[in-house]
Amino acid sequence: MKKAAIISVGNELINGSCYDSNSEWLKEKLIDLNFELSLSMKLPDEHWALAEALDYASRFSDICIITGGLGPTKDDITRDALSVWTGRPLVYKDSLFAHIESYFQKRRRRMSEINSVQAYIPEGSQPLLNNNGTAPGIKISSGSFAVYSLPGVPSEMKAMFEQHIAPEISGQAFADRRVLKVFGLGESSVAELLGDMMDRGANPEINCTVKEYVITLSFLARAGSKEAEDLLSNSVDKAKSLLGEYVYADEDISLPEAAVRRLLDAGKTVTTAESCTGGLIAKLLTDVPGSSGCFQIGWVSYSNEAKSERLGVCPDTLKQYGAVSEQTVREMAENALKISAADFSVSVSGVAGPSGGTEQKPVGTVYICVASKEKCVVRKLFYPGGRKGCRLRAALTGIDVLRREFL
Repeated sequence: MKKAAIISVGNELINGSCYDSNSEWLKEKLIDLNFELSLSMKLPDEHWALAEALDYASRFSDICIITGGLGPTKDDITRDALSVWTGRPLVYKDSLFAHIESYFQKRRRRMSEINSVQAYIPEGSQPLLNNNGTAPGIKISSGSFAVYSLPGVPSEMKAMFEQHIAPEISGQAFADRRVLKVFGLGESSVAELLGDMMDRGANPEINCTVKEYVITLSFLARAGSKEAEDLLSNSVDKAKSLLGEYVYADEDISLPEAAVRRLLDAGKTVTTAESCTGGLIAKLLTDVPGSSGCFQIGWVSYSNEAKSERLGVCPDTLKQYGAVSEQTVREMAENALKISAADFSVSVSGVAGPSGGTEQKPVGTVYICVASKEKCVVRKLFYPGGRKGCRLRAALTGIDVLRREFL
């Protein structure tokens, strides 16, 4: 399997003033193209640092993708770094200058003299045209190691990757890939359940990544071998058996999308009644295209008054048990079901923090209820670690209980 490195250039990435979304996006794209990520690093605006990093990356990688440092100002050092690394001088390209000039003319803007520096690339390199900005990309090789340099602006970078790089490297890695999506288990629990299947050097190889509480297991095997294909299929089936209901999909889709698909396939509808999640469950479900076929209506009843007036929660229930209780979320779900006439309802109430917790109900305490006409399932959960994380985990868990218990 071929290996890829990602290098992001910019002082703003080092000091934390700008989030490096490019690396995350590129990582997912490269994995989809069956590349193994060998390293990912962030570098300051220093040409020597990038030149040394390329030396290092070339020892472990087949390709490297650089983002950033291709602008027209003095802190844009990628061109100089590529020149230093390869020992090739920068040369002026009339065709690149014309392309940059055309970009300004089409937008009826005056081209600054400083932009002419972007028409310089290392001798023997290949320009990658940018139709959405002024910074051309650069492809340059040293032996079998290929380097692709792209602008740091995410929209420009993504378009150029899809136009220039993906078609070129597609199929180079010679591997088959399957995925399993897992929710409700930690990474260590998954590793424990799968045991020696996750050993380094196992065939197929299993890579585990975690993002927003969802685990993606990537199963990778060499293509062109019937034996390897059989091993891949057997490995995926074994993992599904070991992980059981925690596996929500055997393709690269989100948990809400998996739930929406099941609702649509079953011809069923859902409604939501939310407190601490503030409508997040409804948002996650309706982010999925086609969800209008299964999502009816959602309530955000943040105050006790709203819970009583809009959802019919008994004031005595709130007084005796509190808003964060099994009794309250049960009434929220059951009443939302009656009002909407949906097939299922999902309700949630909790203490997301940072304040509001008590000894009996500390910050992170969440109650979730999923109901149908036939049954009602309540879960008491504890999600400490911050307001944002608590809300997201609660919302995803509500959707997951719906998937597991009712669909």
